[in-house]
Amino acid sequence: MDPLRMIDDFVITPATQTVKATTTGFGNILNYFTMWAVAIAGLVTIFVVMPIVPRAPANLIMIICLVALAGGIYLHVNQFGAEYRLATWYNNLQFYGSITMLMLVIFLALGFYYYNTDPAISSAVNGMVARTTNSVSSASRGITNYALTGPAMGRK
Repeated sequence: MDPLRMIDDFVITPATQTVKATTTGFGNILNYFTMWAVAIAGLVTIFVVMPIVPRAPANLIMIICLVALAGGIYLHVNQFGAEYRLATWYNNLQFYGSITMLMLVIFLALGFYYYNTDPAISSAVNGMVARTTNSVSSASRGITNYALTGPAMGRK
């Protein structure tokens, strides 16, 4: 394959930093890079790590694993940080939770105070509660009657 053709297929525009590439087979420089990275990692594993690991102490292996884990987490966060921020946008709302609860408590306290001290408010609230209770009772009686008698199909 012609190396210049391979580079022409992979174009990075500096203004938008978008990648335009062909995705057929290994005609993409990213696919070649991935293939070589996997091949080099495999060769390093076979010829360097495998002879060392059986003779290495457990503490050294544990430290190497922890360093590799920390590096992997660091690279993962750098690569997918934007996606995590988009997927967890609602976590930023937790900062408003305390002021929301404080305002709710203040409004409820004011409501209880005015309900107990102003007769016009308490009579209006009692009227709303009575209408709500009557409508809920009527709906529950209707559902109960429907359940007991069945649907009125064709009956008069």
